[in-house]
Amino acid sequence: LEYLVDDFQIYNPFKIFYQLVALGFFGFVVHNYLMFIGLQFTTAIKGALINGAIPIVIMGLDFLLFRIVIKPAMLVGAIISFIGVLLIITDGQLGEALKSGIGFGEALFLVAIVGWGFYSIIAKPLLDKNPAIWITAFPCLFGGILLMPLLMQNLENSMIMLTNRHVVLVLVAQGLLTMGLGFL
Repeated sequence: LEYLVDDFQIYNPFKIFYQLVALGFFGFVVHNYLMFIGLQFTTAIKGALINGAIPIVIMGLDFLLFRIVIKPAMLVGAIISFIGVLLIITDGQLGEALKSGIGFGEALFLVAIVGWGFYSIIAKPLLDKNPAIWITAFPCLFGGILLMPLLMQNLENSMIMLTNRHVVLVLVAQGLLTMGLGFL
């Protein structure tokens, strides 16, 4: 018991409150919401491939905001990856896409991955000093609160889903399996 008491630390989430709210905004409102709306206008394959560009976005944001040096090999890899993503979302018709632009769903995914990029660079220093469960759980809570007004857009269907015990059971199971077991 003495060993546990000596290692016990009390963390104060109020010191990082605004950062946790920002994580909820960028990770859930910007990334998740726009990603799911984008899926109504594009294919899941294209969305997944665009999501694959998240490391490029993080690298770019790290450079722009923190002046983190990008090594030449990293830059070459990012350019190749970016060209690959462009070729996929334009169906290999890069010239045509430059004339007509990309689709609405693809554009939403591009904004969504920038949101996840901000989520990642805000979370990184917080994870060095705080328990990972806090840096995940509190943004989930704040993201859920920030998404509540959007729930009102489709309240009737939401209430139908939430009154179905099977749907609620699946949601709880998903939450426990993905979030709960992930931190064991």
